Amino acid sequence: MERTAAVFAAILVTLAAVPASGAAAAATAQSSAYAGTHVTFDAETNAVTNYTVGGATVFDSLRVESAGSAQSEASAGADADLDADASAVTDVAGSAVSVSATAETRATVTTESGAEMRVHDTPNGNLVLASDDGAQALRANVSDGASVSEDGEARVVVENGDTTSVFVAVGNASVARNDDGDVSAHVGDDGRLVLRTYGESDERTESDEQAEQLIADGTATAELYVMGGANATTEIVQYGGNTTVEVAERTNETVTVTVERSVSEGAVVLTSVSDEAVAAGDSLAVSVDGEAAAHVESASELRTAANGGEQSAYMVTESSAEADAATDVYVALNHFSERTVTMTSESDGSAETTGTTETADGDDSAETAESATDEETDTETDASSETSGTQTSTSAPGFGVTAALAALAGAALVAVRRR
Repeated sequence: MERTAAVFAAILVTLAAVPASGAAAAATAQSSAYAGTHVTFDAETNAVTNYTVGGATVFDSLRVESAGSAQSEASAGADADLDADASAVTDVAGSAVSVSATAETRATVTTESGAEMRVHDTPNGNLVLASDDGAQALRANVSDGASVSEDGEARVVVENGDTTSVFVAVGNASVARNDDGDVSAHVGDDGRLVLRTYGESDERTESDEQAEQLIADGTATAELYVMGGANATTEIVQYGGNTTVEVAERTNETVTVTVERSVSEGAVVLTSVSDEAVAAGDSLAVSVDGEAAAHVESASELRTAANGGEQSAYMVTESSAEADAATDVYVALNHFSERTVTMTSESDGSAETTGTTETADGDDSAETAESATDEETDTETDASSETSGTQTSTSAPGFGVTAALAALAGAALVAVRRR
């Protein structure tokens, strides 16, 4: 009798311990890694590591710490001016990092030094680093065999096999190739460091370079990705803190977007529209506040329109990504405060509203989606069960073991009663 009771007590102790340890393991996994459709990375104590886009490695590790700490560690000596010479950022120990997945299509990495990295699960693997607590120093170590080169004053290009990644300095920021052949950056208040990646099936084109320059000089303040197919989503990337973008409506022929700014100056919104989401191509037309925008052929014309031009304008360029089959549409809005942009395919077809709304305003984005048909709902549900923006599980870790132990506990109790 006593022996049976002891066994029963031991089972109960084990039963209580299993879910707690399983939950702790799940929490550890969630706080140290992110796995989306396009982007994956890990996070160690003081660095983001193994950052990949489309399965290709972009950098091995990325460390960030306060510029003051990096200044004292700079190998160039105490007189090194990290603000003026980002290449002097070589010794970055890195401050503590933490990861929180805010939605299926994005994750936020914060550092103890006050930096914030927003990772967007897009085909370009967009990453935007900013600081709300003083200047930051950054070093990204690239893989062996990767080549690093400077492209003008505001861009550093990393080529690794068939993958090209571009670091872009925006506003009060600078980026450079350091003496070790890696990437270094200095990001001050109101500055940003942006990363865009182009894979084997999405080669970096002239229009991509134009987009990077528009981002670097502060003309392009936001980017919108409209992706269709089984993983139908919209994702908004902010390159400036004073622009808010919201997808008001999506059909298979039209995307309607509202854009607001806290300043009156015009700006460019970059968009990448999947052909599965909206039939685009040369037949696509753009209107702003119900009036047709001017169709232009160059980035300089976009700048002119955004700089208080008489009429808003847009430029259409076909993406080189055969797998993604997307169309890039750059829209220049000539003034603000709130503007409504409508992109419409002129091809024939019935419109099915998906009612997607997404907002990006500098805080965690709110995202809702409602399918117009049961068939679409089933498709999106199946897709979400296959692909998750975080490493999570729909069942608690150790659930099967817990059930087995519960059964053993019940058997022991029966044995006690029979005795």
